[in-house]
Amino acid sequence: MISECPHCRQALKFSEAQLIKLESTFARLPPGGIIKLQCPLCNTPIELGAGGALVNGAAPKPKPSASQASAVGVEPPKSPDVSWLASGAYQEQEELSDIPMALILVDDGPLRAQIGGAFVELFYQPVYPESAADAVDRMRFVDFAAVVLHSGFMGQPFSESALHEYVQAMTMAKRRYIFYILIGPEFQTLYDLEALTYSANLVVNEKDVQYMKIIVKKGLHDTETLFGPWIAAIKGYGNK
Repeated sequence: MISECPHCRQALKFSEAQLIKLESTFARLPPGGIIKLQCPLCNTPIELGAGGALVNGAAPKPKPSASQASAVGVEPPKSPDVSWLASGAYQEQEELSDIPMALILVDDGPLRAQIGGAFVELFYQPVYPESAADAVDRMRFVDFAAVVLHSGFMGQPFSESALHEYVQAMTMAKRRYIFYILIGPEFQTLYDLEALTYSANLVVNEKDVQYMKIIVKKGLHDTETLFGPWIAAIKGYGNK
């Protein structure tokens, strides 16, 4: 099984449930079939064949510099692997797009480990940005199902958080599909009025993070109960 992205070289971490799903998908894959994953870090597609092997062989080589290219010439791309033609079977690419991702802005440590672990158990793929600016850039190009922000992320005052400002300014066409969670010592767990004040879906006091899994499940259920019919109605009218 692939363990790192062949493009950005960053480690890929799969939960046990995701590995089971991948193994099941590979088992059903016909000759010549391709599974297409998307790297949560660089957002580049990764194509895998039978058994999880990279399609077209090894990972691409680093791009040569301008001086190197002029000196030795640019290597042309490899020709496609057509060995599957003999089988006469063709399978359209299958994208594993049903694995939701959670963008977690919490400083590295036990607190982040607890939060990330809870989301893994809820079948999310955790993504940890390097900064608030990095998180905003990712959100511009990737649809995250959940975003978690600690009020003291990287020592910046919550009132000056670039990520929080970005979420508040988002259009509802995108914002309504993001489960936005605020965590910090100043919040009162599951206090809906406080969450509404901060334009969030859920607030959690960090002392209750040990119960994060059940808190998120409760919050998701309440949000679905409140907004689910409304979102379904909007989709019924052709709006996303």
